[in-house]
Amino acid sequence: MAKFVHELISDERWTQKQMLEGTHVRAFMLQIDNLAQAELFAVRPDPPDFVVKKGVSQLAIEHTRIFVQSPSGVRTMRGEEEERDRLVKLASQKYDGLGGIPVSVAFQWHTNHRLNRKNFARDAGRIVRIVRGTVPTDGTSVCATIRCLQLPSFDRPRGVVEIFVDRFKSQTSSSWAAQGGGWHTPLLWEHTQAAISAKNKRRSVYAAKWPQAWLLIVIEYDKPSSFLSLNDDVCGKEYESAFDRTYIWRDVDRQCLRLKTRRRGDRIRGRS
Repeated sequence: MAKFVHELISDERWTQKQMLEGTHVRAFMLQIDNLAQAELFAVRPDPPDFVVKKGVSQLAIEHTRIFVQSPSGVRTMRGEEEERDRLVKLASQKYDGLGGIPVSVAFQWHTNHRLNRKNFARDAGRIVRIVRGTVPTDGTSVCATIRCLQLPSFDRPRGVVEIFVDRFKSQTSSSWAAQGGGWHTPLLWEHTQAAISAKNKRRSVYAAKWPQAWLLIVIEYDKPSSFLSLNDDVCGKEYESAFDRTYIWRDVDRQCLRLKTRRRGDRIRGRS
């Protein structure tokens, strides 16, 4: 059987799926000191999903999302969640109305901080100014965190702690997410190991081409079923992984967790 000839694809040729996943990977890379200035490429054909290049070094990265079925029954929004959602929708509409270029925006809020709807127009305008001031006018890529408490009080949208702004230079549509605070479901060891095991099967396919590979498990902010909280059951136990490093990336708050792992056949260390 003929071997695949892998091609590294730069972001101006990425699909929508690769652009979304690449947003997660790039934000994660900024948390890893020696990867902050590295180049990111998609791979055709995959696996792997991405390759990071820095000088002559290359690192394969597998991207996967993790979902857990929400408890049965429909849970209505709490008051502060509904307020946040309305404020962000208003800001998004104002941004689009001003001809803002496509961008992905997410928020971190003061815990259980109720918003005053009388201030929505003012605070939506402040959010729009912050986002427009962050996105380069030439439309190039950006991955930025704006800490609102560091802004002057007259520029600070009430109740917002941080605003996360991401953009690819080839991005064609915007995504604004309020990420309400009440959807959290504990992430269990079984959920996490199942996600790792599904990706383990791909590792041997490209192990010769890319001897070093990491797995990135993403908890997205824009789907209620994936508002998962990290707890001792996830953080303290060990997993069977075919990857050199395995991380969980919680996109809602840029939380990064490296998991304890072992290769198949290795002695289990400390799993209860």
